[in-house]
Amino acid sequence: MLVSDVKKDGAHYFGPYPNVYAAEETVHFLQKVYPLRRCNGYQGRPCLYANMGQCLGACFREVPESEYADQIKHIQSFLNGDTKNVTKQLETRMNEASEQLEFERAADLRDQLKFIKTTVEKQKIISNDGTPRDLINFYMDKGWLSVQVFFIRQSRLMKREKRVFAIVDDAGEELTSFILQFYNRKNAILPKEILVPKEVNRDAIADVLGVSVKTPQRGEKKALMDLAEKNAKIELEENSA
Repeated sequence: MLVSDVKKDGAHYFGPYPNVYAAEETVHFLQKVYPLRRCNGYQGRPCLYANMGQCLGACFREVPESEYADQIKHIQSFLNGDTKNVTKQLETRMNEASEQLEFERAADLRDQLKFIKTTVEKQKIISNDGTPRDLINFYMDKGWLSVQVFFIRQSRLMKREKRVFAIVDDAGEELTSFILQFYNRKNAILPKEILVPKEVNRDAIADVLGVSVKTPQRGEKKALMDLAEKNAKIELEENSA
């Protein structure tokens, strides 16, 4: 299911994705490769999708819970970026179709590979521990504060948000206040870890939000902090132009 909002409903959310069309095509592909139930339940005979191999067949048989669990595991792995096995299968089928002069089918498979790369593989892996974390940094100039928020999910930079606003206190106090308000929004989802610059009050944020708050000193996390600061500076300069 494609949605535009993330809610605290216990579901697994993947994305955001670069465009809706590519995401829709990948969902269609997953329905073919790792089908779940696409009918309304038992009806004593296979539904259209079951005949096409795109439904597990709850329409005419009792599907074990373990079978659903296996399919869901495959889907989650794929959406987390593990596309190697699926893309290899697609490439093999595409080559076979070309050899058999089934050029239309080969073109369809080629397009499906393109959709997968656009939707999943272009989300660059930036960490290896898989911890859901947000990264927040800022740039200040002439009474204006520019803030960048990076959302890192499934070891990928999935989304960015930006804010520019005038300030009256020092940058650290203003950013601390911003962070607390940012996560107090409706449907805001807290990560397990928030990375912040040294100017903010880490203890206050950790106490209120109940999550780990750190300031990276080196490595890829520090590099991402530097990137967020650079982006914040560019955003402020563009707003001032």
